[in-house]
Amino acid sequence: MGYPCPGPLLGIAEWNIVMTELLLYGMLLISMFIAAIGIAGGMYVIRNMVWTEGIFVGSDFWRGVKLNYKNALQAALFFCTVLLLCKTMINLANFSLIGAGKTQRVLLKISIGTSWTLIFMAALMTFWMIALGVNYKMNFLLLIRNSFLMSIGTFPQSIFFGALAILPFLLMALINVLGMLILLIALLLVILFAFSWAFLLWLDFAQWVFDKYINPKLSGAKVGRGIYNKDGTKEENASDANLE
Repeated sequence: MGYPCPGPLLGIAEWNIVMTELLLYGMLLISMFIAAIGIAGGMYVIRNMVWTEGIFVGSDFWRGVKLNYKNALQAALFFCTVLLLCKTMINLANFSLIGAGKTQRVLLKISIGTSWTLIFMAALMTFWMIALGVNYKMNFLLLIRNSFLMSIGTFPQSIFFGALAILPFLLMALINVLGMLILLIALLLVILFAFSWAFLLWLDFAQWVFDKYINPKLSGAKVGRGIYNKDGTKEENASDANLE
C-alpha cells in the first residue's frame, strides 16, 4: 500500500516554477531577434505618422527595419535580460522562503520587492530606449543612460502614458476577474489596435518630451515637428540628429 513512495513533496511546486520560468524567459530572450523586426518597422511607421508625414506602410515598415532593427533589438534584449534575471531571483527567493527563519524571510521579501522594482524600471526604460532609438542616433550605453534619465525626469507622466499605451494588454490580464465578455473585447482590441495604439500613444508623448527637453538644445533638430503653426504652415522635417 502506498507503493511507490513519492518522497517529500515540500518545495517541489516552487522548484518547478523556477525551472519552468527559467526556460520560458530564456526562450523569450531568443524570440526577441524576431520580435525586433516588428518593433523596428512599426515604431518607424508610427513615428512618421506622429510627424504627420505621408507614409507607405509596406515600404516604410521595411525601411524602419533597416534603420532601427539594431536599436529595437538592443531595447528588447535589455528588458528580457532584466526580466529573466529578476524573475529567476524572485522564484529562487520564493523557493528559499520554505523553512527560512524570520530574519531570512525579511531579507528574501526585500529581495523580491527589489527585483520587481528593477523589472518596472526596466520596462519604463525600454519604452524610452525604443522612442529615443527611432528618433536619434546614439550608442547602447548612451541609450541606457538617456532612457534612465527620461524615466526619472518624467516619472509620473511616463507611468500614466505607459499605462495608457498598454491598456489593451491590461484588459487581457483582467479576463479571469471580469469573465468572457471582457476576454472577447480585449481580444478584439489586441488584434485590431493594441500594438499601433501603444506605439502611437507612447511616441506622441515622447515627441512632446523631446521638444521640451532635447531638441531646443540640439543642433540640427527641429522643434514642433508635425505641429502646425498659427499661420497654417508646418514645421519642416530635418534628418535624424546625433545626440551626444
